[in-house]
Amino acid sequence: MNLIDDLELNIDNYEIISNFNDNLRLKDFNFEKIFEKNYINGILWGCVFGDSLGLDLEFEERVFDIPIVTKYRGSMKGWWTDDSSMLFATIIALKAMEQSYFNFYKQEWISIESNKFILYKTIMNFYSLFTEKALFTPKDYVYDCGLTLATSLQDYKEVQKIENGLENHFKDTKDKYELYSAGNGTIMKQGAITTYLYEKYQRDFDSIVKEISDEDKSRISTFIKALFDSKYFINILDTMNEISHVISSSTHKNLTASYSCYIMNIILTTNLILNNNLIGDLNKVKNMKQAIFLETMIYIKKYIEEKINEDIDLGRLDKDKPVISEINRIINLNSKTNINEMGEEKYLCPDWVLFDYKEIYNTGYSVESLISALHSYYHSNNALEAIVRAANVYGDAGTIAAITGQIAGSFYGIKEFYENDNDLINDLFQKNYIQNILDFEL
Repeated sequence: MNLIDDLELNIDNYEIISNFNDNLRLKDFNFEKIFEKNYINGILWGCVFGDSLGLDLEFEERVFDIPIVTKYRGSMKGWWTDDSSMLFATIIALKAMEQSYFNFYKQEWISIESNKFILYKTIMNFYSLFTEKALFTPKDYVYDCGLTLATSLQDYKEVQKIENGLENHFKDTKDKYELYSAGNGTIMKQGAITTYLYEKYQRDFDSIVKEISDEDKSRISTFIKALFDSKYFINILDTMNEISHVISSSTHKNLTASYSCYIMNIILTTNLILNNNLIGDLNKVKNMKQAIFLETMIYIKKYIEEKINEDIDLGRLDKDKPVISEINRIINLNSKTNINEMGEEKYLCPDWVLFDYKEIYNTGYSVESLISALHSYYHSNNALEAIVRAANVYGDAGTIAAITGQIAGSFYGIKEFYENDNDLINDLFQKNYIQNILDFEL
């Protein structure tokens, strides 16, 4: 019997669920292993670091005249919330999916409509293991579960009772354009999807990079341009984003939320490729992060605009709805900025790059959360500073910092987090359990 049969078909069998969970909790923490996949683990653990740092600041009123919080604190010091739990559940679900049904590596799988229903069903069953059986939680009980997730799981139970219910789930457009339904809960689990699929496609990404000329590799701007000029690279991004859309739609059937996930995926994927294929330690070069980000945004904007036009042509998107204007808040290049003290070069940049720290958002709306995460990342000097800036916006601090931690981790890596402050790992509650989930193999 495989993992899906064990866990999904026996969701009410306490012994099976307990044994699976205990095996993950009881294995020791391997300190050296955490650094083996520096940038992959930078994304995954970066989510947990940000989530845990923001936990004690969640939904507090924002203040600017007190010292910033730089350490885990409070009665649940080092715990994590449903943000990390959903990331964990998504990773295990994707691994179980491949064991039981199909290879995500084959791009054509997404064209088979029934596969989307299988993916939706598997994802929701593993999310149910979190809410109903407290898997993927710090202490085997659920103390934090978002309303959107709870409602989505209830809807999932209902659609299973109806003939063609799964098919109708994706056809239902009730919340497709409503901004209130474009919550940030879908972005914060994007790191699980990107890292899992990146490792599946890593050989392909390496082949794409080999096709880039040495001359183009000599400069960041020409390297990034050559990458996005590759039709093969764009095809892989399309596949990754389609999978992201299905998983996003399992809880957030909203196009604004889906496009936000696409942007997040492209940033994470590009950073992973750059760090794994160029001469290392890009994060040690002054202003390199800002240069890479602004160059990448040129092609993200182009990609997203093409996806929007494609969706309009296919009838999936109404051009008169606010989706386009809202996504443009993230990707517009209406402003200019300098990235060095000499002021010698002006880069096109989104308007939010020029926001003062006090102006960035602390809401749970996907567009504003992603802008705040990107602002915190862009204006930081290291990985720790990025999540500290994000967490100290208060409001939806944990989720915004969890998103920021993934982005910062994709560029700086987990080693940088540890070098900045080793207590990020040392003071994390149940770190052995986290590691065993993230490293779980079937």
